[in-house]
Amino acid sequence: MVPVVPVVPVVPVVPVVPVVPVVPVVPPVSPPSVSPP
Repeated sequence: MVPVVPVVPVVPVVPVVPVVPVVPVVPPVSPPSVSPP
């Protein structure tokens, strides 16, 4: 008799890493306040 082997499809385990664009966080720099003369 042939042993019944369950056929398991080989699925490569790929970790799902969400692609997050690296955006450098630059705080808005206000221009130097110039006091009017």
